[in-house]
Amino acid sequence: MAIRLPACWCGVVGLKPTYGLVPYTGAIPIEISLDHLGPLARNVADCARLLQAIAGPDGLDSRHMLACPAGACFDEAIAGPGGFDRRQNQRGAYFDQLTADVHTKKVAIVMEGFANAESDVMQKVKDATAALAKSGITVDEVSIPEHADGVHIFQPVIEGAYETMIRGNGNGFGWNGFYSSSLQEALARGYKTHSQDMSATNKYMSVLGEYMRTHYNHIYYAKAQNLRRVLSAAYDEKLKHYDALIMPTIPFVAHKLPAENISFKDYVELAFSNIQNTCCFNLTGHPALTLPVGKSGTLPVGMMIVGRHFDDQGVLNIGLAVEKLLSK
Repeated sequence: MAIRLPACWCGVVGLKPTYGLVPYTGAIPIEISLDHLGPLARNVADCARLLQAIAGPDGLDSRHMLACPAGACFDEAIAGPGGFDRRQNQRGAYFDQLTADVHTKKVAIVMEGFANAESDVMQKVKDATAALAKSGITVDEVSIPEHADGVHIFQPVIEGAYETMIRGNGNGFGWNGFYSSSLQEALARGYKTHSQDMSATNKYMSVLGEYMRTHYNHIYYAKAQNLRRVLSAAYDEKLKHYDALIMPTIPFVAHKLPAENISFKDYVELAFSNIQNTCCFNLTGHPALTLPVGKSGTLPVGMMIVGRHFDDQGVLNIGLAVEKLLSK
């Protein structure tokens, strides 16, 4: 989310790659099953160029080895249309193979992704998809009811962030990857001496995580992890028939910074108000690209393009086509 959310509201391009495609080594983990690193850039081409440089295994991050999407075996996850093995492109030539010639592709507008959308945001995204349709791409509207449940599945999974990032001091436990002991020591020292300097959202996550651990034994975390499979399967079913799914990245444009005297409750609600579309694909691991498709007044509007696991190239290609069509 921290790729697509800032990219959307700043009017630039951001790609959350397929889960595990880009090593997470050197970054502070949030939650092992949610963590993604990816590029932000001025345009799709620069985004592809950076992905080409950073994608592929580094031998240290076990997320790459665990990159089988929820609800699918590894062979199914990598088998694209016509038997194309997406592993061949994990350290791929994303920039070298970038093309806007996508007229044979089929994309689907996910209606649930427009829930609570501002009229300008809805119109800009619809205009962009209309431009795709005029260029020869098949554009349909589909319903994925499970999409509306994504944000509710996401909230309990964040309990894992408390265990990894706070109690686990940035490394957590039980995963077969590189543990940065210096990072762990620095975070532990910081939490002990400057805990009051944590953001309101981190404090909220800490209190909620400890409460759910002591009173409910993380049972809702376990249930949410199981429900990820259901959510992923719902998207995969549509992606059997379409090359990409489309919706607004954030259903509304950037709001004003909160007032200094805002209550803790209102601050946290505001901080999590914009994740309804993005968090779903942190859960499922599908590649998701945001790119600007216009402005509402002076503020950028972002459109999100979601593809099959390991088809990051296809998502970038469709994004490039949108970019070129809107620049005419």
